[in-house]
Amino acid sequence: MSDNHQQWDGTTNFDARLREAMGPMQQVVLAKRADITTSKLSRILQGAEPSLQEAVRLARAVKADLIWLATGRGSPNAAAGGFVTVPIYDVRLAAGVASFAEAAEQIGEMPFDTGLLQDLGVTSTEGLAVFTAEGDSMSSTIRDGARVLANLKDTRLRDGIFAFRTGEDLRIKRLRRRVDGIEILSDNEHYPAELVTGDAADEVTIIGRVLWAGSVMARA
Repeated sequence: MSDNHQQWDGTTNFDARLREAMGPMQQVVLAKRADITTSKLSRILQGAEPSLQEAVRLARAVKADLIWLATGRGSPNAAAGGFVTVPIYDVRLAAGVASFAEAAEQIGEMPFDTGLLQDLGVTSTEGLAVFTAEGDSMSSTIRDGARVLANLKDTRLRDGIFAFRTGEDLRIKRLRRRVDGIEILSDNEHYPAELVTGDAADEVTIIGRVLWAGSVMARA
């Protein structure tokens, strides 16, 4: 699933701010750095609205703050803006009926406020990834179709919400370690708890701890 058609609100004068940030840079150079076609860049510079992913790539290419470039608010300086980007992968992690993907392919990037990441206990974007949740078993904590931020480096099993694999199923659930195995819990009361033991518990592979979903912080 792609963000290529998502539009920024308030992009009036995006073209003027982009020209300001470009300085003497030639269009063909910017197009190559931002990985967009020269014809698309030309249309943006003539007033066409960019997609979210185009705005992210252009901001990175000209080293401008993403929010300033898109809205005019804040500082043009990317370092002062306090935003970083996290890769989005096409793996749809199920929070209900499980789905499976052979391999994760990066399909874009999602901007995050560095203050939010600090509140989540994250000091680096290394190992962070964004996925899409499916199903209603984790509602209202994680809604169907919500973007989910996970820390792929945090794979130690403990009480909390995790993206994990059981066999060929990729799932998002609340996990709890027990003496006799692993308890898999749903936040939606209509879904019963699962207890996996023995060899089945050994097959649970943690992908990463879920830190945030949509506008709701995922808490243990």
